[in-house]
Amino acid sequence: MELTDFENYLIAKGYSRQSTKVMLRDVTYFLQWVEPQHIAVEQINYNDVTAYLDKLKKRGVCQRTQQSHLNQIKHYLNYLTEADLITHNPVAALKLKNTKRKTLHHIFTPEQLEAMYKTYRTEIKLDKHAPPQQANELSRKRNKVILGLIVYQGLNAEDLQNIETAHLQLREGKIMIAGRRRTNERILKLEAHQIFELYDYINETRKAILQRNKQETDKLFVTVRTGNRIQNAFHLLLVHLKEVNPRIKNLDQLRASVITNWLKQYNKRKVQYMAGHRYVSSTEAYEANNIEALQEDVEKYYPVM
Repeated sequence: MELTDFENYLIAKGYSRQSTKVMLRDVTYFLQWVEPQHIAVEQINYNDVTAYLDKLKKRGVCQRTQQSHLNQIKHYLNYLTEADLITHNPVAALKLKNTKRKTLHHIFTPEQLEAMYKTYRTEIKLDKHAPPQQANELSRKRNKVILGLIVYQGLNAEDLQNIETAHLQLREGKIMIAGRRRTNERILKLEAHQIFELYDYINETRKAILQRNKQETDKLFVTVRTGNRIQNAFHLLLVHLKEVNPRIKNLDQLRASVITNWLKQYNKRKVQYMAGHRYVSSTEAYEANNIEALQEDVEKYYPVM
């Protein structure tokens, strides 16, 4: 069964080799079921797909896996549509009911996120152990800038560790986030106070760190101790945040909160751009966080008797 063109289509769309392999496998299963039914690929319709899903259900395949198979079939039919082999995707709007989603994060409000940022301490009392405390202070000043980019721009660890000084457009009040394998490039607006803090960070804190370690790099965020990975800075930031708010589980939770809050303010396509999502389905996944937050309110104020 020849699926080379479909494979090339998936790779061109930016899917990884592993994801492409899974999609090809599931589509192959579907086409192997279609073939004995004497259904031409160009004639596949809504009823054919639902009949296949019904077969999976009768075999005891769980609903989440059924949804995964449906998603792969949708990709294949989208490919046929773009290749002008069929006029439309007959199951584009089909979605299985009651499919369990992955565990959702507790979502922080914009006010809670801003409070985390504003209350993050950068200054500590110096004593006779000045050198390590000075290093700690430099780390905290750097980490507050990192926290601001998470809280206001919704950046993740990969974004943060790949930002270079040239990506800052402080005169315009913007920052460019380079695209990666899973994300698109975007230019995001900075808050007014971030512009001043980034300016101070570049001209004072960052310079002091580089001089301390005799380093040279174009990366925006640098480590205080020689040889340390920047991921250690993210870990330290998380430790500090948990001391103030134990509900914080990880930095991805903060990004999830930012994106969920954006969806309450902006249309889906704008949020997709701001979050750097390559596919709108990635953005749609955060809509469930809104539903869970609403459900928590319902259970809190209108408990089941």
